Amino acid sequence: MKAVSAPTSKWGDSAYIRDQAQIKHYVFANDYANNQVLVFDAPSQSLLTKVQLSPGAKPLHMYSVYYYDQVWVHEDGTGSFDVFRTAQVRYRESAGVRASTVQVSTSIYVILLLIYFALI
Repeated sequence: MKAVSAPTSKWGDSAYIRDQAQIKHYVFANDYANNQVLVFDAPSQSLLTKVQLSPGAKPLHMYSVYYYDQVWVHEDGTGSFDVFRTAQVRYRESAGVRASTVQVSTSIYVILLLIYFALI
């Protein structure tokens, strides 16, 4: 294992996900301090891209929805979700991933928890 460094003072959640073809393996990690989501290539442990979120986003929580090929990031600062799709990751390139921001009500937390507990 090698150390992968990225300048941050506060990390949030991270999630591992494979693309639908089960070929590419990614780790998404929340950089709370810099309002970014970092995407790593898991096998090579190299940084693929840094996705800059809106100022004050404070991405903290993350959930991998593997059957939809998505990673959901909750922004504590804005209360919204950013949805990332692994098909948008350009393998070994740094400009391919963009977040789709989804505004949801607080009832979505209950729904997500119910889905989570149904899956485990």
